[in-house]
Amino acid sequence: MSAPERLPTGSLTAFYFCYFASVGVAVPYLPAWLAARGRGIETIGWLIACLTIGRIVAPVLSARLADLRGQHLLVVRVASALALVAFTLLPLGEGLLWEAIILTIFGCLWSVSLPLVESITLAGLADRPERYTRIRLGGSFGFIAAVMATGAIQDVAQVPLLLAMTLAGAFLSTLLLRVPVTLPHTAAATTDRPPRLLNRRYLMVLAVSVLMQIAHGPYYGFFTVYLKDLGYPSPLVATLWSVGVMAEVALFLALPRLARRLAPETLLAIGAGGGVLRWWLIASFPTEPVLLVLAQLLHAATFGVHHATAVVLVHHSVPRRHAGLAQALYSSLSFGLGGAVGTVSGGWLWEAWQPAAAFHLAAVASIAALMVVLLAGGRTAAPRPGS
Repeated sequence: MSAPERLPTGSLTAFYFCYFASVGVAVPYLPAWLAARGRGIETIGWLIACLTIGRIVAPVLSARLADLRGQHLLVVRVASALALVAFTLLPLGEGLLWEAIILTIFGCLWSVSLPLVESITLAGLADRPERYTRIRLGGSFGFIAAVMATGAIQDVAQVPLLLAMTLAGAFLSTLLLRVPVTLPHTAAATTDRPPRLLNRRYLMVLAVSVLMQIAHGPYYGFFTVYLKDLGYPSPLVATLWSVGVMAEVALFLALPRLARRLAPETLLAIGAGGGVLRWWLIASFPTEPVLLVLAQLLHAATFGVHHATAVVLVHHSVPRRHAGLAQALYSSLSFGLGGAVGTVSGGWLWEAWQPAAAFHLAAVASIAALMVVLLAGGRTAAPRPGS
């Protein structure tokens, strides 16, 4: 792709804001809405897994289609519109099978847009990847706004309406992207040769990311229910979620300078090491609000440092013509497969043993991610994400 003279940063920021506002409603409060419908923790784990399982295949197939046709923005728009339509069906039916089917379909469609927009953004930034974190800040602010607004309402029955509103905003924001920022469509992308993705650096990032999302599975699936069962009021639950994302915002602002001093492998190790401490604190001291705040501040490491480093490494690890597919595979395996394994395993451990066991699983997965970085990261040479 030849980058446009001016990347439409305002439109991209608007998309990130609305998309992650939908995440700010769905992740903390959709499990609580399912619990209000009478679903148990293990069942909620499977239902959230249905939502994330859709992220395993759909982003890869849609990105491959977009790479072949050079129609990334069109795919983003269609997927965003269909995700909105699919989700509006969820509260209209009853029964576990209905919820599982609709959440699977919605998860497939919801997961398509983000990796393609990531590839559009990074391709448009060309040799200025440090600007990615500034654009991505829109997503952090959208998450904070949504999680605080939903928590203030204190009525889980309104979750489907609020989520539908944010999905509508995400779709409308894609219509504002008028500048041609699609990725390259070349003859090389349509040959029978498989994409050259499986290099050592890319595989290392995928392995670490899968483990990190297994670690985040219990957090995304059950943190709100965990706190509510301990007697925390909804506004405090929303505040704790927001503390994590505010720490992420601070990290995104500081990351370009930090990345100029530290190697990408060091940044990935910081993210994994922060996860070990974070999940241990949540598992061991759930009734200590001060320690929970400290644990939430570590979101800057476990998500902010890791994700910002990983998406840039993915972008630089593969040929440009396969950028959309590479980002989609990263999203599919980490957020899709890793998230599903984390929520299902966490739900089973919660029911079979105790709630804290789900977060001990997260700490173990973070240790495994740290080991992968230390053993494999030193043998990969990669550009710094903020340089």
